[in-house]
Amino acid sequence: MPDIESLRRLYGGDDLDFRYSGDRLIKATVKNRAATGEVYLHGATVTAYQPAGHDPVLFLSSESFFKPDKAIRGGVPVCWPWFGPHPTDPRQPQHGRVRNREWSLAHVTTIDPQRKRLKFECKLENSAASLVVTFGPTLLIELLSRNTGNEPMRLEEALHTYLCVGDATQVSIHGLEGAEYIDKVDAGKRKTQSGPVHFQGETDRVYLNTEATCELADPVLRRRIAVRKSGSASTVVWNPWVEKSKTLSDFGDDEWQRM
Repeated sequence: MPDIESLRRLYGGDDLDFRYSGDRLIKATVKNRAATGEVYLHGATVTAYQPAGHDPVLFLSSESFFKPDKAIRGGVPVCWPWFGPHPTDPRQPQHGRVRNREWSLAHVTTIDPQRKRLKFECKLENSAASLVVTFGPTLLIELLSRNTGNEPMRLEEALHTYLCVGDATQVSIHGLEGAEYIDKVDAGKRKTQSGPVHFQGETDRVYLNTEATCELADPVLRRRIAVRKSGSASTVVWNPWVEKSKTLSDFGDDEWQRM
């Protein structure tokens, strides 16, 4: 496991530092002309991104455990090499095996005074993942997968992004109009989205066959957040609402209103 001083010697500078947080988890903190941000080696989880002059974009729960054997609740957890429960083995962890695993920091690049790029790597028995995070005027995250074994592998992956909002009951999501989705709150029924997405109760949906850019309109914070993607044909929209939030031990009872 790396230590703070060795990381500072290798990669530290005016715009990049390393700190301990929680149960001695290491996080990299970035501050340049365009933005500030942070990412933990634990799960390679991006936990903060804030463009200069704007409110924070990512939500992080105040109840997150920040322990080596627990995933971080909030930010951008990496779900890999499966999403949700394991397809055949219910004993396996939810959302894969890398959310609560220490990743290595493999490379750091200063692209220009406004952009800092960090590359993280994680290896399993017959596969490997890389996460490349660029903090700048926009937040760019690239998840790369590699099969290092001799047999084909089934792969599911997601960047489980938590967005910070002023009031979840007032926001709307644009870009999924007309898309078919699986409604996991309603017994997995297939439905078609009519108009923008609004939150009026617990929401857990997988939108299918869509590569569209989504825009989150937030009238309370008076902003729009655009989420663009490539290499993915599914979009997940989730909010636990009141009762589900109370069952999550690493999530505040009222925090559903702010994400």
